[in-house]
Amino acid sequence: MSLRSVSSSFIPGCFALAALVASLAPGEARAAGEQPPIAGSDPALESAAVAPSGTGDGASYDLYFRFSAGAGVVGVDMHPEHGYEDHSADGGSLALELLVGASPYRGAALGGALLLDLAPSMPLASRTDGGGRPDSTVAIALLGPFFDAFPEPSWGLHFGGSLGFSTLSVHPEGFSRHPLYGLGGAVWAGNQFSLSKDWSMGGALRVVQTYTGDEGGEFDFETSCLASSLLLTAVYH
Repeated sequence: MSLRSVSSSFIPGCFALAALVASLAPGEARAAGEQPPIAGSDPALESAAVAPSGTGDGASYDLYFRFSAGAGVVGVDMHPEHGYEDHSADGGSLALELLVGASPYRGAALGGALLLDLAPSMPLASRTDGGGRPDSTVAIALLGPFFDAFPEPSWGLHFGGSLGFSTLSVHPEGFSRHPLYGLGGAVWAGNQFSLSKDWSMGGALRVVQTYTGDEGGEFDFETSCLASSLLLTAVYH
């Protein structure tokens, strides 16, 4: 037998063997539990369908923003050092607040709060030569962390509170004075209704209590302030 005849019979045999092995490969893959790719399928879509979404009842950290404005009453009690009379006064006030934070869980929000109460006319200054008391402008500020809870979001009811640093500024007419520093807290409760997917409006009752003092002036004294106000609120949640 010549080399030409051997090669002519061997080469077609190799091709036939390769075709046989290729035809058996899908069956072996299925036997090993590996499904061959389906024509027209998108691997990216398949991996997205299999991969967990990572959402649910866990943390989502949605932005929480609330701005409120309203009116109320401020009461100030001043307690000077021994030898001076205590003094108390009440007056109408303008109330403002700004809350910015996040909702790590459904029905709760955490963040930072700035609460303000401004009483434009309160008789807190010392007596003048004429025997009267000039009006004073009183400003109360509270800055600190807050929480706001929604027991049942569909009801619109919410309540919360804040603790932090407070300042009291008293400016008698014709005089100037340094602000007083201390601590304070606030609680509130309200109801709101939905305007859109992310915005809601409503009303709330807020109570703020602060304790401040001054030990660096001409004489020492302490003050306590209680402010109650009704607010109109706008919330992005």
